[in-house]
Amino acid sequence: MAPEQARPGGGLDVRADVYAIGALIYHMLTGRAPGTAEYGLVGSVPSRPALRPSKLRPGIPTYVDEVVLRALHRDPHRRWASAAAFAEALDNTVGIARARDQVRAHRWRRRALRVPASVVTIVAAALALSGSAGPVGAVAPGWVRVSDTSGMLSIAVPDGWAKQLKDTGWNPATVRLAPGQAPGLLVGPDLSAWPDPGSGVPGVFAGASRSLGAGQAAPALPAHNGCTPHPARPVAVGGLTGWVRGWAGCHGTSISFSEVLLAPAHNGYGVYIQIKQVDQIERTDQILDSLRVKDSLAPQATGSGTVIQRSAPDRPSLAATPPQDN
Repeated sequence: MAPEQARPGGGLDVRADVYAIGALIYHMLTGRAPGTAEYGLVGSVPSRPALRPSKLRPGIPTYVDEVVLRALHRDPHRRWASAAAFAEALDNTVGIARARDQVRAHRWRRRALRVPASVVTIVAAALALSGSAGPVGAVAPGWVRVSDTSGMLSIAVPDGWAKQLKDTGWNPATVRLAPGQAPGLLVGPDLSAWPDPGSGVPGVFAGASRSLGAGQAAPALPAHNGCTPHPARPVAVGGLTGWVRGWAGCHGTSISFSEVLLAPAHNGYGVYIQIKQVDQIERTDQILDSLRVKDSLAPQATGSGTVIQRSAPDRPSLAATPPQDN
């Protein structure tokens, strides 16, 4: 049981239920309850943090350890705030495992190092136990959620797009903003062909940074020469608002691009997204609807660094204008 349940007037709330769900998942993963063996009595309140599940069952990824152990934190304020938030985090681990498994299978074929299927199955089953039939991070059938290594930024894409994943972040200087390391990911079936705009390879890039916050100078976006531009339109995703601008019929093909800039209402991070599609199916809104950015996103690259300037003397505010090409 949760530690606060053992204290008179412990101030019970939904986070005690999060602890209980976490304890059940811990037992499903390791075969032991947090409170068994290393603490003494079964069902007792642990006096120390639980061992990482991967210590008891090698092969469990560290990102699964972190999600489960957060649910088991002795301090209720440091647990997941709700069962829905816990469910979203668990759902993200399933997407990470599947995407990385697909990447490894592509690189090493039959010798791929695979996340144990039983771990994915257990975590997926835990979503139902979290009291959320449709968790915040849920995706449509035939789609998969992928995340950057920090777990701060995730997005869903069609299964066929999730064969390769670069999840180690990005440098906002790529779009002529203040340089630095920030959460970001690139997903697609063949990332070696991604830099070629004429390749028939779909995919999504998403990068978050405070350099993209409200009131910051707008970034320099690709010109997409040879494509037919569409008018920019406003969009809202969660607490972020911004613009989507599209280009279609690139070089006489069905290739299209969507450039998306999202900013918070007040000071904070923003998100830049580029979506490349190669068929006649329009998925931009569905992809944007799947975007998840953690509230705990740490401050990233800001204007304090050396800014790479555009050739034009000034850039409009990100919040004030739709995205402009370079």
